[in-house]
Amino acid sequence: MALVPIAQVSKSYGKEGEVLLKAFEQNLQEYSKEPVFIIFDGLPVPLFFEQIKPKGASSYIVKFSTIRDISHAEEIVGSKIYVESASAADELSDEAALQALEGFTLINQNGERLGTISKVIIYPANACLEIAPSGALVPFHQDLIIELNPHSRTLTMELANGLF
Repeated sequence: MALVPIAQVSKSYGKEGEVLLKAFEQNLQEYSKEPVFIIFDGLPVPLFFEQIKPKGASSYIVKFSTIRDISHAEEIVGSKIYVESASAADELSDEAALQALEGFTLINQNGERLGTISKVIIYPANACLEIAPSGALVPFHQDLIIELNPHSRTLTMELANGLF
């Protein structure tokens, strides 16, 4: 599934699970009838808009159908909101979704912090994560992910011994 980012959750807003979105697109209301996605534990999770209210030039107060209280709204603060790409013209959308990992801390299966993901490099056969400060390249594949925590901005992966 090719995903394209359209907004980011800025903060929770109210007590009923509403959130404030900063839109990358001109009009989020055009997506009101289709699912949008957040990346949670490395997988796209569908959400449906229940209500969308413009707030200023590029912000919206949004209520998702499955988020009912402030604690659940707080869990998605900082997350990007994606839509499924409608055309092949959006060929960079997978890369854009992976770019969201930049700035995350990479942790191995032993709990060791290896560095910060400074760059995502897309090769024809596979994506790689460049790790700062070492400059090491780590192959990225869904099967290697142990945990992706968007709140603590950490990615824990099963990595081969000797990679670092």
